[in-house]
Amino acid sequence: MTKTSPLDPFFRGLPVVIVADLAELRDPSRLPVWVGRFAPLADPARVWQRLDAAAWVARIRAALIPRKGS
Repeated sequence: MTKTSPLDPFFRGLPVVIVADLAELRDPSRLPVWVGRFAPLADPARVWQRLDAAAWVARIRAALIPRKGS
């Protein structure tokens, strides 16, 4: 769980709850919503795959290297 920031896109696809105000964390009605949304993303193998350095390097290279025909 973290407060929203310019780094939000890095958490996409990971089991990370991003809130606008930390007071949201005190609302017990939010927990079932977050569990339903993020539990499927919490599989350890999936998380490690997303955090793998080689996967990040590939994403960065794909973003930096212009595609043919561009």
